[in-house]
Amino acid sequence: MQHLSSTACEQVPGTPASSTAQDTELVFRVVEAGKIRRGIRLEVIYWQVLREIAAARRKKIGALVGSILSEAPPSVNATAFLRAYCLRWMRDMLAAEREITNPAGVGKLVMASPGPAFALGLDKRLVAYNQPFLDYTGKKNLASRSSS
Repeated sequence: MQHLSSTACEQVPGTPASSTAQDTELVFRVVEAGKIRRGIRLEVIYWQVLREIAAARRKKIGALVGSILSEAPPSVNATAFLRAYCLRWMRDMLAAEREITNPAGVGKLVMASPGPAFALGLDKRLVAYNQPFLDYTGKKNLASRSSS
């Protein structure tokens, strides 16, 4: 069971943030995990991140919060632990995104592809291709053509 204050400003994902002030507005929710009910007050932005984590793990927010807080030492403030957990999760997601979009990593993915594959840079120039791509296009070597 979740209760949301009537003053919460929920933002639609993918839309520009209208203001950081809205993200910092406190929202009180009662979350239930099993037979344990907890009242938690967090900023809107943290509830949004918890919703993303719950969706990624296919859990309800109450079950997610319960499992997160079960990892917390007894002396730790629950909301501080949830905030740190959310920040760490977002930091890990950012690192994973950077790894995927790293140009060296993209080149490795292209080379590892069993089928014809290529990658373009931001300037729309060919930055990586594999042998199946050359076989498909009938070219012997694209590097020699681009230098002439």
